[in-house]
Amino acid sequence: MELHDSLLRWYAYHERKSVLTRETAAVTRQRPGLGIAPIRTAGDICIQALAFGQLDDAPTVHVFRDPHRPGPLDYELVTSQILGLLARDSGQIWIPDQDAMLVMGLEAERHRRNPDLPPHLRAFARLCDAIYRQSEPPEQQAVVMATRVLRGHLTPGQSPTEDERLGARLAWDNPVPNAHPRKVAEVRKQQGGPTLLPLDADEEIEAIQSRLLSGTATAKEQRRREKILQKAALASWRMLQEAHQVYQQLAVPDLAGLEDVAEESWKDFMELLAQS
Repeated sequence: MELHDSLLRWYAYHERKSVLTRETAAVTRQRPGLGIAPIRTAGDICIQALAFGQLDDAPTVHVFRDPHRPGPLDYELVTSQILGLLARDSGQIWIPDQDAMLVMGLEAERHRRNPDLPPHLRAFARLCDAIYRQSEPPEQQAVVMATRVLRGHLTPGQSPTEDERLGARLAWDNPVPNAHPRKVAEVRKQQGGPTLLPLDADEEIEAIQSRLLSGTATAKEQRRREKILQKAALASWRMLQEAHQVYQQLAVPDLAGLEDVAEESWKDFMELLAQS
């Protein structure tokens, strides 16, 4: 198995593009995609910003004013908008990578531990928890992790560890014309994302965040924080959109019977959302 994978990676490197490794698509492509792209800093599990919306459209980007002291307006707005999208379409929720999924799970756990959780945080925690728990069964179709689904269908010309960086693997899955994917991937690995900020931006946000906690952040610093996080969330959204488009365009048919599984998966997800 390892030899076969190594040969595929060698061939992908030689061809300068990922190799399609399946004859059928294992996740249905017949449902509208709803994307959720969270942003955090390296030293903090709190979600600092979210980009979300239908993957064939522009996203809504929300920067949380102070994720350590959350106010009702932040979370009520985000939760109600996402729940509105979920109620409108029986679709698929796309998340960029394992780190993004873990952040959502930790966000749910962080709030769940508080017995005096206010309603606006309880609703947000339920949403994060349902997404995280629904993603675990391997056969389910309701929550899709972009790196996982691409890994199951395409093998790039780089190491398996590098495949976990969505931007790096997209350099092979969707090559930039007239550029070697290896060089594009190297550049993208230095740019952070999709869930983490680039190093310089991360350090700046951490510094502003410490002043927010002490109540000494200036209005200019708060505007600067919002600008950095909006930019990062939009970049993450574009990666998620690209991953979704790559998967949609795979030149193979869907595996038979996926729509039935997808319908049951969505029912399971909505039950989790009601129970969390």
